Amino acid sequence: MGRAYKLIQNLGRVLTFFVTVVTFAETKHIPNPAPPGSSQAYLVAGPEGKVYLSWIEPAKAGRSSLRFAVRNNGDWHLLGTISEGANWFVNWADYPTLLPMREGVFAAHWLEKKGHSTYSYGISLAQSAAGGTSWKILFAPEVRQEGQYTGFASLVTLSRELGAAYLAPTPEGGEHDKALRFARFASDGAVISDEMLDSDVCTCCQTAAGVTADGPIVAYRDHESDEIRDISVVAFKNGKWSHPRPVHRDRWRINACPVNGPALAASGNRVAVAWYTGADEKPRVYAAFSGDGGATFGTPARIDSGMPLGRVAVVLLPDGGAIVSWIEKKQTGGGQILVRRVSADGRVTGTQRVSSVDTARKTGFPKMALHGNSLSVAWTDDRVRTVDVPLPAK
Repeated sequence: MGRAYKLIQNLGRVLTFFVTVVTFAETKHIPNPAPPGSSQAYLVAGPEGKVYLSWIEPAKAGRSSLRFAVRNNGDWHLLGTISEGANWFVNWADYPTLLPMREGVFAAHWLEKKGHSTYSYGISLAQSAAGGTSWKILFAPEVRQEGQYTGFASLVTLSRELGAAYLAPTPEGGEHDKALRFARFASDGAVISDEMLDSDVCTCCQTAAGVTADGPIVAYRDHESDEIRDISVVAFKNGKWSHPRPVHRDRWRINACPVNGPALAASGNRVAVAWYTGADEKPRVYAAFSGDGGATFGTPARIDSGMPLGRVAVVLLPDGGAIVSWIEKKQTGGGQILVRRVSADGRVTGTQRVSSVDTARKTGFPKMALHGNSLSVAWTDDRVRTVDVPLPAK
């Protein structure tokens, strides 16, 4: 009898998980300066609490332009153009990023072609003078041979220094062999260091970086010899980088890059990592927390509603929990951006729908940032779209 009761209890938990209640909360579309044809939206909160948006838009004569805006008094205001070029690599998955470092000082990166083949491209990393009106190139790693690339960068502020995690060709590897590297720059833009953190990683999944009380931490999709591609982290502590360690052993074996990297948020010693996995042919989205700067992570909480595509984002909340966003397929076709709250002890609660979206590549990787008591969310439709969504209920 006791065994049967326990079986019924467990079955009830499973049914409760899959019958996910999605709240259709009031979503407020906020017009932004990105024109029709814009893409590769990136949202980030600055140290002074402001939220910034960057995007790529087509310019004259086949050129591309990277522009950015700030949210002030509830509206988006164009700040200007970061860079413009005729030979850029514009790709749905390897998108530019923007980093507000301190009042009026920004860093950003974009991608430029370095050869004749499709994937011969590299990072251009720049920093602005006060006000973001003039930009100086700091870093542009060279492509060693045709078909190779450096990309998938994540930027962080280290006091008055700048840090950049990125993927690059291995010193003697083939076209599809990639390493995780981390470069540091002084306040004047001089390169302090450029270190290899992992010599064998998944070739085209996004990196994610943050800063703990001890220093920078990077999450990425690792690669093992038997084609296991789980999420690992490396963290800087006591003057050196840790060895790579898995956030969780999903044991996803796939003989290809899934183009579906992790998301990371950090504050003090709190770290939240969200990710997608297809292990055992069962697509899932997970989130896990660390209270010791990424040295260890707790048991992952399952976030999705049963049909996830991934493309995750995560923000930490003041109460120690987090909000995770992802794209979920709909039973009727197409997809939707969902956001869900998860507490530091792994309890998942309110799920809210942000918008219906196309599940194709053109939607890109939706981004979000806290904006007062709501979330700002950005993605690509026929242009870059931005909305506000109330925080999911506890």
